[in-house]
Amino acid sequence: MKKVIFDIGTHEAQELRVLTGDRLYIAKVYLYWWFDWVRRQVKKLINYNGLIKYGEGAFIESPANYGVTTHFWYLSLFLSPENYLRSFTAVLVDPVVEVVMGFFSKLRTKFKRALFLPIAVLPHEFINESKLVTFYIEKNSLSSSLFYSGESDELTLCSGYSFDKVINDLHNEDLLAGGDLIVLRMNCEGAELGVVKSLIEKSLCPSLILGSINDVFKKYGQELASELDQMIEGNNIKFCYFKGSDPSTWIKAIEAIKEI
Repeated sequence: MKKVIFDIGTHEAQELRVLTGDRLYIAKVYLYWWFDWVRRQVKKLINYNGLIKYGEGAFIESPANYGVTTHFWYLSLFLSPENYLRSFTAVLVDPVVEVVMGFFSKLRTKFKRALFLPIAVLPHEFINESKLVTFYIEKNSLSSSLFYSGESDELTLCSGYSFDKVINDLHNEDLLAGGDLIVLRMNCEGAELGVVKSLIEKSLCPSLILGSINDVFKKYGQELASELDQMIEGNNIKFCYFKGSDPSTWIKAIEAIKEI
């Protein structure tokens, strides 16, 4: 049995950099978390209007909500970094090759094995399909997707695969097998439902989902978002909201990976 982590929507690999112990990235994000807190205090003092609340912007919680012991834990991630994914095969999935490739080259030795699939994952309604698709590059490139937002900077053509076909092709190449332990790290602009559904149907039910699944609601509405929630709950899949650029989400994600 292999441990496999699918990182779908890799971009700059922020989450993988946290989980593999990239100490410089960890330090930069942690310090910025505190810088943002100081900036918020200044804005409060001058009665600045339009202050974004925690949970609505870049960070879920304030660093001031955590005690000294917890901040020593954050400090340990920098002083004594640990690679929590060293025993995993990593499959990075993202069509924006020019962004991902540099990070993949730096990270590939952190895993037991690493693969990069430069493809877009098609939404849930596509079954056993691959085709050329238009991919919209956003000003905030983390939000680049198959969906046109009205604010896209540019577009490109790329290969799009339904996730069931990705699974089949990996299986045919002996890169994936029934019984493998699966972890999903996802932020793929609404394709999350198809990813989870395909894995369950292929008897590769994920043990853990890290990331964000709220895009299913944003793109498709409450009915399909509820279907995904029920699928996760009904198959006893653990879910942790996780964003590499938000240290307040790191603790639960790392604890969940350590339990695998």
